[in-house]
Amino acid sequence: MKTIRWIILLVFALASCAPIQPQTTDFPSPPATLANLATETQAPPFLPTQGVETPMPSIIPELSPALQKLAENARQDLANRLSVPAADITILQAAPVTWSDSSLGCPQPGMAYAQMLTPGFLVVLSHAGTQVEYHAGRSQALVFCKNPQKPSSFSPGDI
Repeated sequence: MKTIRWIILLVFALASCAPIQPQTTDFPSPPATLANLATETQAPPFLPTQGVETPMPSIIPELSPALQKLAENARQDLANRLSVPAADITILQAAPVTWSDSSLGCPQPGMAYAQMLTPGFLVVLSHAGTQVEYHAGRSQALVFCKNPQKPSSFSPGDI
């Protein structure tokens, strides 16, 4: 009986020391298609080095009076925050948008928001090379956004 135990122990010991042969499965390579070739030769996508850039449609030269007033209110608020003249602040964009929830693209930690598409506005300002975003709902109450999120979509037309 002791001999059988030794033989079993020896078999297990030798089996654990034997090299394992990897199993290979030969999969046929996919046929070369125009799409495959295009992805192999594309340059890596451009990644911004700082901040989140909100893509914006081309700016309409003339803003409606209501949207112009909203942008001017945002400009004045930023001027007060920075203690600079409002004339030093450039309005880059003022557009109607749709936000993905009632946070208007400015969610605050620990807060819950209604998960529904919310029409509103995006105002992008610039001062000394830094872009700042103000977001608003249809009530046009402006929110200074420290960590802005992208709008769900840009709304056609103006207000």
